[in-house]
Amino acid sequence: MVDIGELIGLSEGESLLTLIIRIVVLYLVIVAAVRLTGKRGIGQATAIDFILALAIGDIIGEMAYGTENILKGVLIIAIWVLLHALTSLLEIRVPTIGQIISGDKRLVIKDGTLLPQEYGRELISEEEIHMLLRGHSIDDVSLVKRAYLEPDGSLSVFKRKE
Repeated sequence: MVDIGELIGLSEGESLLTLIIRIVVLYLVIVAAVRLTGKRGIGQATAIDFILALAIGDIIGEMAYGTENILKGVLIIAIWVLLHALTSLLEIRVPTIGQIISGDKRLVIKDGTLLPQEYGRELISEEEIHMLLRGHSIDDVSLVKRAYLEPDGSLSVFKRKE
């Protein structure tokens, strides 16, 4: 008879029930972490949000595979989420800190003219600016009065009056 633990690659002394319980706990931790970090959507994620997701993902992976103690991992995630919440609160209360941490918008099109020195500072190419404009159904830069590259990488566009 085939041992189910051996078949799915469980380590010595680890049961399927232990694995299931560990994953259920991790799922609950992930749900709690997502709920506690705010209402921003994926498209609105900042660099700090991305770093948080990477760090938590790494910790969760280690806990899922049993290389990290689950209680220690939950504590580490709680500290990351707390730091993220404090950083977000500081960004709201002290706008200067928000600009330092998340960046500020950058004018990349003015009166129908691309400003390569500005989008170049953000390591964005002209083709990427055109791609973002197409997302606003704009295929001609001359139709744009102002366009700002936002800290989350999106483009805010203000069209010229007809």
